[in-house]
Amino acid sequence: MKQPLFQHFDPSEWPMVEQILDWQTQVGERYQRILTPFLNPRERYLVANVIGQSDTMTIAGDGGFQSAENQRLLLYPYYEEVSREDFGLQLFEIAYPKKFGALTHGQIMGTILGAGIQRNRLGDIVQREDEAGNVDWQVVVDREFAAMLAQNVTRIGKTSVKLVPLPLEDAYPAEADWKTQESSVSSFRLDTLLAEGFHLSRTKVKAFIEAGAVKRNWLETTNPAQVVSEYDILSLRGSGRMRLDEKLTETKKGNHWIRYSIIKSR
Repeated sequence: MKQPLFQHFDPSEWPMVEQILDWQTQVGERYQRILTPFLNPRERYLVANVIGQSDTMTIAGDGGFQSAENQRLLLYPYYEEVSREDFGLQLFEIAYPKKFGALTHGQIMGTILGAGIQRNRLGDIVQREDEAGNVDWQVVVDREFAAMLAQNVTRIGKTSVKLVPLPLEDAYPAEADWKTQESSVSSFRLDTLLAEGFHLSRTKVKAFIEAGAVKRNWLETTNPAQVVSEYDILSLRGSGRMRLDEKLTETKKGNHWIRYSIIKSR
């Protein structure tokens, strides 16, 4: 039987909880330093909640970009000192002929993953548009795979490219794309929250979910009644993403007042 701690999390997250407990043992009892793969916001939330306040270890995160969505965590004994170099990050700028081709986020991700690395070894992919409308791209990866990617990624789609290594200090500044707001919902069901966040009917949202167009914490789900937890990230294909930031209060009519953030697809 799982220890009581697991009952606070969805069964799909139990393997991650077990991994976090193992990291905690390695750092807290064996005084080993642990550098995680890239973790999404929900996974980092799990780390913070499973480990909690600790007198024996420190947890730090870095994803290369300011406010990076995907970050590597470094768990280490409280008496050690760390630097950005310890996070094993490599920043690349993607050089390509902008006059003759355009790149998309999906193309870049697909090409890098197709080169032979796992998703959790790839950080954020960030774009910046100049005054002329040209789009520049940067990506952060696990430094262990940097040389292999620089050698093998020479085309994205039909466009010739080159991955140019840069110091982390040259990363593009973060853009405040998330828009935070508050509202009331009747429940924490997946379809209810998505309907509220994207101003759609629950019937339409339910159809999207059952068609496989929705992910919860980057995993496809086809269950409209699935219960959403704080800091879960929901994505609706073609519309954007929604993050449940905080469950605030219950209204007199039994509804739930929540704070959530939305980022719309471009």
